[in-house]
Amino acid sequence: MSMKFAIKRLTKSDLTFFEWQFRNKNAGNQKSINLNARVFIDQLYPGIPSLAPLTGNEIPVALNLFGPGLKGEHKVARKITKSTDSYKNWRLNGEFVHNPDDDTARYNVLEPGDIAVFAFSGEPKPDKVSVFLVSAHVVEDTRIHAALDKGIPWGTNQSMAVLDKSKLAELIATANPDSEHPIRALLLDPEYDEDLEDAVLGGEEGTARVLHRKAGNKLSPLELDKAIAAAKQTGRDGEELVHTMLLQQVYEGDLKTVEWNADENAISPYDFSVQTTSDETLYIEVKSTKGEFDRAFHISTTELGTAITDKPRYDLYRVYNLKDGRANIRISTDIKQFAELVMDGVSGLPDGVRPDAFSVKPDVLEWGEEIQTLIPEDEED
Repeated sequence: MSMKFAIKRLTKSDLTFFEWQFRNKNAGNQKSINLNARVFIDQLYPGIPSLAPLTGNEIPVALNLFGPGLKGEHKVARKITKSTDSYKNWRLNGEFVHNPDDDTARYNVLEPGDIAVFAFSGEPKPDKVSVFLVSAHVVEDTRIHAALDKGIPWGTNQSMAVLDKSKLAELIATANPDSEHPIRALLLDPEYDEDLEDAVLGGEEGTARVLHRKAGNKLSPLELDKAIAAAKQTGRDGEELVHTMLLQQVYEGDLKTVEWNADENAISPYDFSVQTTSDETLYIEVKSTKGEFDRAFHISTTELGTAITDKPRYDLYRVYNLKDGRANIRISTDIKQFAELVMDGVSGLPDGVRPDAFSVKPDVLEWGEEIQTLIPEDEED
């Protein structure tokens, strides 16, 4: 699920959201964090006012607080509210946020001018808000606070601004936070995307690395569905590239025919069958990733079993660095011997136990030279 980001310089009255601040700082009776309508409604959630008849200007949210400093996730349930129709702004509201029982001074260090980074999830209204508290007075936060304070396009006399994730990640990266700092969850992380791709395909290593990611990279069911769809699309895009390459070989006379079997039968144990100029039939299975060549790929028992049969020959096409219709390809020719080794290795499993698939590091196979390819653009008439 995509997130929407905003950033706010906390005011003295905002800090009354935290029970200790309210009791000790004499900052009024607001008991909430103000969410400027210019940002929260006009730019992030313009559809919320139309929901008012259903919500009554009250939106329950799961609130996850991180920081200040290296402090980890603190989960509470709160609301985003608008007190009256005449009142313009909204507020992150509900009961006080108390210091946790195991960290009884956690929020006491916050001061006016400290920063809150908001990550809103949900449509057409937020249902989850992650707030990263960054204090100028906490040593692990000082560089981050300085980078955000100077790098944000604050409007004149405005304490809140919208920010896209790439800009936010750039500013955080500039500050080079401690490796354990929770705000690192907001960094752009290509390796995380690759690990997630591996995880949703059943990879043990990718799953382990995703599980060890901090804070904001916990995976909701909707985010999992999105990751699965993305992995399927990567597979489809890789097949399209290989199909284009094979059709070009037919056009140039290097192959007689090509059939895209997986396009007609999604459970086919190979993606393509081709006929060579010597009338030999070959099976081709495509393994695609947006990551580097050495990322593990996944091969099923059915695919290995098909490769073990005497004919046709079974080749693997590794499509990698797949982006914007371009990719690199390397080919492992005739994987029968590899398939036999794998299946022999699991032959001693108890009756009734059968592995459905395997994660495979590419370096256990022999590969041809790298091929660069792309999907050609349609020509205009």
